[in-house]
Amino acid sequence: MNLDQVTLEIRPRSAWEAVDLGILMAKRWWLPMMKVWLLASLPILLLALIIPWKWYWLGGALIWWLKPIYERPLLHILSHAVFNDLPDTRSTFKLFPSLALKQIIASLTWRRFSPSRSMDLSVLQLEGLSGARRQERLGVLHREDSSPAGWISFMGLGMEFFLWIGILSFIWALLPQELDIEWAGLFFTQDSTELHNLQIILWYLSLGLTAPFYVACGFALYLNRRIKLEAWDIDIAFRRIANKRRTSNTTLTSLLFALALGLSSFFIDAQRSAYAGDRLPEVGTSTDAV
Repeated sequence: MNLDQVTLEIRPRSAWEAVDLGILMAKRWWLPMMKVWLLASLPILLLALIIPWKWYWLGGALIWWLKPIYERPLLHILSHAVFNDLPDTRSTFKLFPSLALKQIIASLTWRRFSPSRSMDLSVLQLEGLSGARRQERLGVLHREDSSPAGWISFMGLGMEFFLWIGILSFIWALLPQELDIEWAGLFFTQDSTELHNLQIILWYLSLGLTAPFYVACGFALYLNRRIKLEAWDIDIAFRRIANKRRTSNTTLTSLLFALALGLSSFFIDAQRSAYAGDRLPEVGTSTDAV
């Protein structure tokens, strides 16, 4: 971790200010995050679409339940991007299997409904802690600024649902009124496989549109706690002071060297001028007669 390369303003923030920072982070790196999310979750969508229509709801539940798995490459992108090392899509996708298998059983069972899951993911993935050490670390992180993580989970679930309903309603509104079709029956009937597939795809897109913001807000809360606990802002300030002094010393040394070089050149030129001004001894001429 190189604090000299950080691309964010490092300073202690309030919890909700950190959430605002997470939203800005998601907006800035939304495109690479969305690419990786689609690649990581696409096999789950295809699996959900082949489920028989009588149990189509299992497809939507499966996509939602496995969210912690394909949120991990998003955190990988963010954790490198904030230190000016944005990974490309190919390298991130290659790491996806190893990222997904970290404590996968716990992440999909008793930790699945944790309200602070977005904030806790950084402890699992970036610090690699488990067991008692993980609990101790979470206890330290949750002493302050952890309550917004629960609200993020609650609001994220609501956003997913209302976004799904909104996209369905938007498609419905775009359909021409001249078509004599009972759209309510088409969208809510239980006998249309195409309808169920459409609902699953739109649900999948709703989860994908909100996932970068969910992960980024949790990561911002985690960063904010580490900034407060480890005084990153003070560390960066001291590094800047040291760099300024080092630069000043280097500049002063260069000036002294240039001054010494100039003075030495001046004295050498003066000495040469002095030698040039001296009269050479006259050579006597012979007066002897032949």
